[in-house]
Amino acid sequence: MSQHYRKSRKVIIVITTIVSALVAGLMILSAYSGMLTPQNHPRLAVLPLAFPLLLAANMIMLVVCFFVLKKLTIIPAAAMILCITDIRALCPINMPEKIPQDAVKVLSFNIGGACPEEKQQFIDYITAQDADIICLQEVYWKGKWVDNEQVRAVYPHIVTLSGKAKMSCVSKYPIVGTEQIHYKSGGNMSAAYYLDINGDTVMVINNHFESYRFSEQELNQYREITGSNITMRKREEKSKDVVKKLMAGKKLRGPQVEAVNDYMLKNWKRLTIVCGDFNETANEYAHYLLTKKLNDAFTRAGNGFGFSFSKNKLHFRIDHILCSDDIEPCKCFVDNSCELSDHFPIISHLKLK
Repeated sequence: MSQHYRKSRKVIIVITTIVSALVAGLMILSAYSGMLTPQNHPRLAVLPLAFPLLLAANMIMLVVCFFVLKKLTIIPAAAMILCITDIRALCPINMPEKIPQDAVKVLSFNIGGACPEEKQQFIDYITAQDADIICLQEVYWKGKWVDNEQVRAVYPHIVTLSGKAKMSCVSKYPIVGTEQIHYKSGGNMSAAYYLDINGDTVMVINNHFESYRFSEQELNQYREITGSNITMRKREEKSKDVVKKLMAGKKLRGPQVEAVNDYMLKNWKRLTIVCGDFNETANEYAHYLLTKKLNDAFTRAGNGFGFSFSKNKLHFRIDHILCSDDIEPCKCFVDNSCELSDHFPIISHLKLK
């Protein structure tokens, strides 16, 4: 073996070690920064959005390390072990379970993008689903679509709350109480519904947390950043603008999530369901805080990425169904065959113990 070869190999090993450690460290940081309060740590709170890319990079480094020097694989492998909870939340794999006959079917759907021309399609969709509980977000003027004879024939109990935002709960079970959960927002809201399900009181909290409110111009900036016809300097400038917008959304959303979590703990029921459009992935603060007490139905009974929002090169699972320990998720999936909104409905079959 020549001296030149030995030197070259040593350099490759050193570079591989440094890059692998850097990628692993960033992935771990992106996974655990979701625990931080976004109001206090807005920059770090944005990092979880990069977790899928960093996970992919870490997996590439695992392969590279294997071929360069096998013992280096301990770096990316250890990082993946430390982030296993986030990896499972991002893309769970579960064996299919038989759905019990008495399971409660819950559907959560942000219908903000639905058009007037699609009114009948929307009504036909939710009635054909034959769910037991449907939580709708961004109802706005579409509220009149929900409360009509065709819908009431399947779901006799309908409550729509209006304020700066509007949302509905459509149910086969009696809704014996409703309360808005108050927090600061220009156009978002959360509400708790108390349902009588076969003699048990079930608390269902429907949420639409603050969005990033990207304008069409800002979305075009994002498309430019991910495109190839842009200089490095311009990419940096536009990236900074996008990060500032993400930070602003995080700061607004953090207190909203905390208000819902406080309400849930104060009014705790052993049968509790929390669902809706969180505008955050399963690796971010809202999910982290609420799953301290609840379980993610998709993580427990879903498969794959389950993107519930797919638009403008953005693909995320930001719609969630969470439930307490006394509720067992048997099946959970995102219905990407329904194209009536810019969100896809998320559906879960839940067994009440």
